[in-house]
Amino acid sequence: MRILLNAIFEKDFRKSSHAFQTNKGCHTALNQIWMEFGKVNWFIEGDIDKQYPSIDHKTLIKLLRCKIQDEPFIDLVYKYLRVGYGETTRIKPMKVGLAQGGLISPILSNIYMDVLDV
Repeated sequence: MRILLNAIFEKDFRKSSHAFQTNKGCHTALNQIWMEFGKVNWFIEGDIDKQYPSIDHKTLIKLLRCKIQDEPFIDLVYKYLRVGYGETTRIKPMKVGLAQGGLISPILSNIYMDVLDV
């Protein structure tokens, strides 16, 4: 699923986005700052607090449907979103948010946040 989502969406992500992308990270972000702005004394890094727990499943599925017409694949992603987490006596399904540490959570987060980048 991660490979397919990367193949479909990663090419459309902004050049300035460096989070959770193939061959990108903090070093490529710093290099881009250096190449585009020269020597700078200050820059501000942004971090969205509680980003993963606040992602709305319906909005994310709408974003996926913009580029993916394979309904069984969309259904599989939706099941991944709803899988839930264990409590002491039962599994509680997730109604909102992504599982932190999930294999496809980073790419789903990038798809969701790309709208903010644009």
